[in-house]
Amino acid sequence: MYTKEVVQLRKRLILVSFSAVIIAALLFTNPLLAGLTESIFLQTESSEEAIPVPDKKVVPAAGAKDDAPIKKNVSRKSYNQLIDDIKGYISDKEGIFGIYFISLTTGQSFGINENEVFTAASTVKVPINLYLFNRIAQNKINPAKNLLYTEEDYEEGTGTIQFGDFGTKYSIRELSQLSIEASDNIAINMLMRYLGRNNILKFMESIVKHPVDKERNVSTPKDMALYLKALLAFREKNTKLGDELLDYMEHTEFNDRMPLYLPENIPVAHKIGTQVKAIHDIGIVFAEKPFILSILSEEVDEELAPEVIAQISRMVYDFEQE
Repeated sequence: MYTKEVVQLRKRLILVSFSAVIIAALLFTNPLLAGLTESIFLQTESSEEAIPVPDKKVVPAAGAKDDAPIKKNVSRKSYNQLIDDIKGYISDKEGIFGIYFISLTTGQSFGINENEVFTAASTVKVPINLYLFNRIAQNKINPAKNLLYTEEDYEEGTGTIQFGDFGTKYSIRELSQLSIEASDNIAINMLMRYLGRNNILKFMESIVKHPVDKERNVSTPKDMALYLKALLAFREKNTKLGDELLDYMEHTEFNDRMPLYLPENIPVAHKIGTQVKAIHDIGIVFAEKPFILSILSEEVDEELAPEVIAQISRMVYDFEQE
């Protein structure tokens, strides 16, 4: 005699087997259903969110054809040793370093002081430009539109517009390129004036899923990495525009940090930030196993901190490519 529980179990097994036969028959006769089912199964293989990236070792030029997301059967790895190595390396360095890493092959991530708040400096130009490009993609903004350079836009520091005359006109696309490649402060001020500060902040909050500081230009290493992840997601849906922004970041004039010790044939789309005792770099490294890396700092030696960022970037690169 079978117990009541055993009988119920046998019924469930028979029902599952019968269902499997029906599904197999449907998949054999209906390719569309087969494709849909495969995508569902793929989505349930991992709890990590899939991250679309170009399936190339180089950043495609603007206007290039769409590339499929990277599809590799890679095993998940432990980053404990890398974390320990980085902590050991920065332990005797002046100041505080915050780091956040995302693997673009497995979706794994780790952080060191990743939720600490740092002065964002010019790294904030990435989410501002990402908002701009979203509006362009929505046909809400014409990138050929000209904006007038006014006195309220003036700011010293990086960039060339400061040496020009008030009243000069620049296209929105030109301002975007200058704000990233030359880190032009006046260019980003002109874009912010046009886009609206509150609109930008709301967009940033939609990405990081929490309130951002409304008064200060601050951020965290993790949030900066999330903006880069959002850029890749944008590029997946808007290839030409996404490639254009990535191309700006790849051709920045400032390469003394993240790309310094990486192989020359590995494209790095990145954006630095520099203020008094605050040296940053955030970027996407398009290696065979691509990754996002965000490094912020404060109270550091401004002469030595770029070297620290370069060394950390190389440590991460070597570990990830093993």
